[in-house]
Amino acid sequence: MAFYLKPRGKLLGRISQIHTWLYRKTRGRVGHGLIGLRILLLGTVGRKSGQLRVAPLPYFKVDDYLVVIASNAAQRKHPAWYHNLQANPVVEVQVGREQFSARARTLESSERERAWGLVTSKEPRYAHYQGLVERQIPVVALERIEA
Repeated sequence: MAFYLKPRGKLLGRISQIHTWLYRKTRGRVGHGLIGLRILLLGTVGRKSGQLRVAPLPYFKVDDYLVVIASNAAQRKHPAWYHNLQANPVVEVQVGREQFSARARTLESSERERAWGLVTSKEPRYAHYQGLVERQIPVVALERIEA
């Protein structure tokens, strides 16, 4: 079995802050690729605070949209960004230098299973994470909103 680093709590928050700062400062030249994954910045509006919250997340291309996985590093609860986009599905995305608005939606049934299969074939850590938690890990599509 593979070993996967699962930072939590304050450590995860600090790593995310540094990653986001580097990603923005270098316009994605630093931080877009990390440990074999492609990373985007997902901006959501805090459901309680109303403030912009940004999370660096691995992403995958599925059909004509991007997919992010709400694994929360195999924690029992969904990540805060997932709760935020459920309250307000219009999000801001940065992929490398490119920035755009998108609509987030949680994939269901066969669409979810297809995307989950593609993601876990490329990155088996998510299947490992699913085995560690009782909740079904959400698969979220980010569909570009054309201006």
